[in-house]
Amino acid sequence: MIVAFGLLGGYFYFANSLQAQERQQRVCKDIRITIKDSLINNYTDEGEIRGLIRDNFDDHIGAQIDKIDYYGIEKLLNNSNAIKKSEVYITNDGTLCVDVIQRRAIVRVIQDKDYYIDEDGYTLTLKKGLTPDLPIIKGSIPVNFKELQRGLSEDKNDQEWIAQVVNLAKYLEENSTWNSLIDTFVVRNRDMKIVPAVGTQSINFGTFTSDEIDEKFQKLEAFYTSIIPNVGWDKYSSVDLQFKNQIVCK
Repeated sequence: MIVAFGLLGGYFYFANSLQAQERQQRVCKDIRITIKDSLINNYTDEGEIRGLIRDNFDDHIGAQIDKIDYYGIEKLLNNSNAIKKSEVYITNDGTLCVDVIQRRAIVRVIQDKDYYIDEDGYTLTLKKGLTPDLPIIKGSIPVNFKELQRGLSEDKNDQEWIAQVVNLAKYLEENSTWNSLIDTFVVRNRDMKIVPAVGTQSINFGTFTSDEIDEKFQKLEAFYTSIIPNVGWDKYSSVDLQFKNQIVCK
């Protein structure tokens, strides 16, 4: 029995040694970039990812596979602007595979230039010429996006405001009617005014914490479905939604 275990142990030692030698001899023959959500988002492309890897690492073609810094490549890509997650691995035929999932912007913020916020509250900028059709927020925005530029803010007040914006954008996403009827939100003293796609009314939304968003949109729906049909579009120039259980029209 002891002899049998000894032979078995020797076999595994020999097999592992062969695998290690084989791995040292294997080299990278190709690089394959896969952007898994390319049909939904186009914030980055294969050329940009290849360039990012090329500019920060030695040429991988012909490199021994055990010399490739897989974790380093993933860390580089995950810290880039538009990439949310990456996975880097080698296949048996020597292909270095780089799988990427992009961040998904849900709102556009106009300050000194365009910034975008994704579904996790992450701020990013997009390459020149790329302007996805998203709700716009502008005005006296309480977050200094020029200073933040990219990433998650460490400031508690910034985090709170951005989280509210994300909740508002997600609500619009889930309600296609409002998403098509609202173009822009204008910030004044942390309150919101809505610029609608139809009508000329100034709509004061007020604050927009998560527990009041639905109630205020219900009141706005009542204005469009119950008040406008009875008095016409020209009767009121402003609509105020900030008071509980009230719609104030002037």
